[in-house]
Amino acid sequence: DILDIFMDYNVLLIVNKTDLRTWEKQIDELFSKGATTLGFENRKKIYERQKCISIGTTTDSAQFLGVRCMCCLPHVYGLQFAVWGAYLTSMGRYLATHGLASNIGVFYSIQGIVSLFMPALMGIVADRWVPAQRVFSFCHLMAGGFMCAACYYGMSTDAPEFSTLFTLYTVSVAFFMPTIALTNSVAYSALDKAGLDTVKAFPPIRVFGTVGFIVSMWIVDFAGWQNTSMQFGWS
Repeated sequence: DILDIFMDYNVLLIVNKTDLRTWEKQIDELFSKGATTLGFENRKKIYERQKCISIGTTTDSAQFLGVRCMCCLPHVYGLQFAVWGAYLTSMGRYLATHGLASNIGVFYSIQGIVSLFMPALMGIVADRWVPAQRVFSFCHLMAGGFMCAACYYGMSTDAPEFSTLFTLYTVSVAFFMPTIALTNSVAYSALDKAGLDTVKAFPPIRVFGTVGFIVSMWIVDFAGWQNTSMQFGWS
């Protein structure tokens, strides 16, 4: 019965990883119990079917993954660049109103400085030891934590010290900058697995990053957070 199911190329619909593991386990059991009596051609078909299941390239699963990518990735990019839009255009105003006007250039330039080496370091980790999506999550967690700390510190005093605020901000952006490249890596990997043409599918997804940036910037402006550290907390 299992063999008949696997010979039908239209019945499989992978809806989650649990189903995928179940199908692969059934194939392994089939091989171990009856591989010697199935015949060469049938074993070859099952092996080819197993490869299709493992990489998710069957017609049904590819369609499902394609729809999932086109639904989820725009949200990922919208949130990714919403972090930036929350403070990038209004941080100078906050610093100027809290006695740090002379340090505005330092705050903005540190993003470029950490971008020289942090994306490369995190990229090496993602390529060799840890999956890109886990590095991506870790970097966002660290960046969000230190940015929230900067928000809390700014709200706790009317005259924030440059050394403390700058340290918190620097560590936050140091972990945030690699996520831009990691987002692209995760997105391209997901599109490839879904069998989509990245040249055609990626640009409409990337547009939502700009939308997220603008919407986040507007929220900060309309909420009146340009002069407060809440812009850091919102990011």
